[in-house]
Amino acid sequence: MNKNITNFIRDSLRALLGIKIYNKLRFILTHKYYPSFSNPKTFSEKIQYRKFYEDPNKYSKFADKLQVRDYIQDVVGGEFLVPLILSSEKLTLSQLTALPSKFVVKSSNGGGGVNVKVVQDKSKEDLHSLCEQFNRYLTLMPGKGIDELFYDIETPTVLVEELLENKDNSILLDYKFHVFNNGELILLQINSEYNTPNCTKTLYDLDGNKYHIQFSKYKHGPSKINLPQKFSDMVDMVTLLSKPFNYVRVDLFNVDGKIYFGEMTFCPASGWDKFETYKDDLSLGNFWK
Repeated sequence: MNKNITNFIRDSLRALLGIKIYNKLRFILTHKYYPSFSNPKTFSEKIQYRKFYEDPNKYSKFADKLQVRDYIQDVVGGEFLVPLILSSEKLTLSQLTALPSKFVVKSSNGGGGVNVKVVQDKSKEDLHSLCEQFNRYLTLMPGKGIDELFYDIETPTVLVEELLENKDNSILLDYKFHVFNNGELILLQINSEYNTPNCTKTLYDLDGNKYHIQFSKYKHGPSKINLPQKFSDMVDMVTLLSKPFNYVRVDLFNVDGKIYFGEMTFCPASGWDKFETYKDDLSLGNFWK
């Protein structure tokens, strides 16, 4: 179904039913059990609790892709930041024209990989349309439609970063670390072919073994993966960055052994990824103190 139609149906149902009733109904249809958002026990319930009962200001500077850079600088150092070419509250054609041939452009607000474009060859892009597209993103309130209001607090900006590439041109993996209770449990999530019918989403332990808890409705990767260079440094880094939070997902890149910070996510998939069993959902919820 077209994304615009899906969003229209979602927003219409939210308006008709009210936000709380809509979310409870969607939760039952998705997870197949009746939830308690105010007294949560499972991982999925606790994401909804964070959305509806916690102060979004607690997370806004960490969820914003520009503001979070100060936190990374202070806690682990600026060498782990992807080099920033440009940040602007309004993107202009002259700014795009002055950019190198390769770059990544994104808006500072919003998650889930949306509002991000990888430009491999600027000469093949319609720069005027690209400028309009990202300036339009800045007028949106992405958090309101998914009840993650921390995305709508900071002033939105367009960021242009250097394009990270492995020397052998292999696919650059996004290492997503789910960090519970200051490192009591850390799970590594690896996705492949994201936003395609062949998408895999797999959880691994820190030895690279497929974890016994998995998301349902996704294909899964191999039972064992090779971990990258300096993987223990990546684990140390996400443990440090997670300290203010009882749960957060921290995404990192590893480019030929050089570690870069990606983003921090506080409500992955907005709580709509389903686990294979209720017991699995509850088990992860128990680690989220």
